[in-house]
Amino acid sequence: MALSRRGRDALAYVGCETTIVNSGIAMRARMIHELNCTKHPIPYGTRADHEILSIDRRTLNELLLNEASKRSNITIHFQHKFIGWDEDQKIASFHDASGNRVDFRVDVVIGYDGCHSAVRTAMMKIDAINVAQEYFETYYMEFCIPPKNDQFVMEPNYLHIWPRHQFMLIALPNQDKSFTTTLFSPISIFRTLETADDVLTFFRQYFPDAVSFIGANEIIETYFSSKPQPLISTKCEPHTTYNGDMLLMGDAAHSMAPFYAQGMNSAFEDCLVLFDKLKENNFDFPKAFSAYNRPLRIHKQISIEYLDSNEMINYFDDIST
Repeated sequence: MALSRRGRDALAYVGCETTIVNSGIAMRARMIHELNCTKHPIPYGTRADHEILSIDRRTLNELLLNEASKRSNITIHFQHKFIGWDEDQKIASFHDASGNRVDFRVDVVIGYDGCHSAVRTAMMKIDAINVAQEYFETYYMEFCIPPKNDQFVMEPNYLHIWPRHQFMLIALPNQDKSFTTTLFSPISIFRTLETADDVLTFFRQYFPDAVSFIGANEIIETYFSSKPQPLISTKCEPHTTYNGDMLLMGDAAHSMAPFYAQGMNSAFEDCLVLFDKLKENNFDFPKAFSAYNRPLRIHKQISIEYLDSNEMINYFDDIST
């Protein structure tokens, strides 16, 4: 995961930025790997603090859960799946790990449950919620570059990128000296790689240095033990119900393609904006939800439309030149 300033500002507001930053690795530039195995950096800025933080997804989730569990006014229920909302009775219903229904009487429901949001589905049964989702031609698959002799095999303070016009490989550093490595490619190319020879020929042709870092056997094992995953864009409006008792945030409201590292950071920023609106409205949740919905929805829609219309077409070429 790539954490930028707009995401860190939200974490700083609740006092956990330092803990999370200390668990990641600063990336101060892109390192572009050319087809001939030469490489060159592209700095993110001119100042020392112009950087993006690389942090493992599971580590980030665990740190946030640990921070939340320290708050006396927060109760966490694991393995509870949201199934519905009774707006009249103010009851949110869930299935627990055993499949039993569990009801909670609550004032509001905030859906922060991803692009396939169950909360959004419940909202659509209550109010007219416009939702548009688009699956991209580009899919992704994750690999791992392990450490060698307990050391990084590449420079650690970079986002490593192998741009190849239609597709690319990226690698983000982890504190255990490994790199989380992701192949982004049109699904049509994935579908042509049917045998081990196909896969290795592809990697050796387009990412020759990465083959030595990942390992030929590891590439084959990973490729055939997993499958390409789709990228999806979600546009939704409004983000709240008319009565102001349900709200969508993060990917539930506005998922986007990942190439400019805005999805997670935008989601964290949602929290900061919502809390500002709560303070402005004396913690009247319906009023705050309505105030949050108007300016933020317009901003997010513009961001998604820009990214969707430009990055899939131009991103691979931009970093290849």
